[in-house]
Amino acid sequence: MDLVRYDLGDYFDNYPASSETTVSALTAYDISNGYVSISYWNGTELIDCPENCPRVSDLYAYIIGSRTVLVLVDLPPDSKPELVLLTLADIQASLLSTSAGIQSSLSSVSTLVNGAHSRPMSRWVAPGQKTFWVAGDWGNDNNGSRDGTTGLAELGAGYNFGSAQINFSLGKTWADQDLVHSGDLDVDGQYVMVESIFPVSKLNGVYATLGAYRHWADADIQRGYLNMGNPETSSSSPDSRSWGVRGRLDWENAFAVKSARFSPYVDLWYTETKLDSYTESGGSFPARFDRREDDVSELRFGTNMALPIKETGFDFIANLEAARRFEGNAENTTGEVIGLFPFDVDGGEYDRNWLKGGVGVEGNLGNGKVSLMVNGTTEGEFMSSWVAASYQLEF
Repeated sequence: MDLVRYDLGDYFDNYPASSETTVSALTAYDISNGYVSISYWNGTELIDCPENCPRVSDLYAYIIGSRTVLVLVDLPPDSKPELVLLTLADIQASLLSTSAGIQSSLSSVSTLVNGAHSRPMSRWVAPGQKTFWVAGDWGNDNNGSRDGTTGLAELGAGYNFGSAQINFSLGKTWADQDLVHSGDLDVDGQYVMVESIFPVSKLNGVYATLGAYRHWADADIQRGYLNMGNPETSSSSPDSRSWGVRGRLDWENAFAVKSARFSPYVDLWYTETKLDSYTESGGSFPARFDRREDDVSELRFGTNMALPIKETGFDFIANLEAARRFEGNAENTTGEVIGLFPFDVDGGEYDRNWLKGGVGVEGNLGNGKVSLMVNGTTEGEFMSSWVAASYQLEF
């Protein structure tokens, strides 16, 4: 007899069951109006379910295969055909996990704007003065289902022309995420950012910051999945590109409570990220993924606080911020499991609201100013906890 596999769309009553074996199976064979039409072989008869069946977005198991003659040889009478089994729940989670590639790029640029550049007035110098700084952020990205780390290292310089201060930054980002079924993601990138800080009302201490940036990254994705219970991976290395703009108002030293000075602000950020289409290699079920593009915009408002630490030359600094993401859903993940079927997996909902807080110290050290902060968020599409450090010179 022939060793065969059964394709998506074949009725399962063609399965060569023996008298000793009763076979039951759920076989998806068509998609109509967002529902999967199925046939169920209960060992006695074929039951059709063309309507009110599970939707493509639901989690349920079905059999995938291809009705192909694998071996044309005479097999012993007691030999049984081998089937290739794959559950939708497993493959859906696996396919969706690759969206971490574009989400990690978004996380990197968010760290750039809302981490290393979250306090732009700390870079402000007097008219005619120059400044140079080194800065870095590193922390955990474990909010929601994410499990990884994100980091950034930056060199920057600026000059105050009097009417405005122009800052220029170059940096490197990296992000790592553990994916389902022992998958893994590494995203390494570089960026350039230009910012302008200018007084709106110098008398009242109101300053505006306008900035723009460009980010390029390479992703190494190891997508994990199960093949008949055995773990496998398929790999890929797509590129991503991001750009964005940012506008912010700071009200420096707006009010004080005893010796503590408070500086409220409002910050609006927009970014667009693209991940190239790519085809995986390796594993039993490599997939082709379509090009993907996500854009997000966020509004943040909060306050910075500085409290002098007596006889040290340092301030105790703190930050409290609320963030709102306007977009509610990520883009779908689409493509094809090569040789089997196309897919269109719901991108899922964003966490749209979260709080951020941080505490640290800032003050003079040597010829410059040093800053160190420990930060965290309640939830959302940003790092869960991280450390930010910088050292700045003025001349």
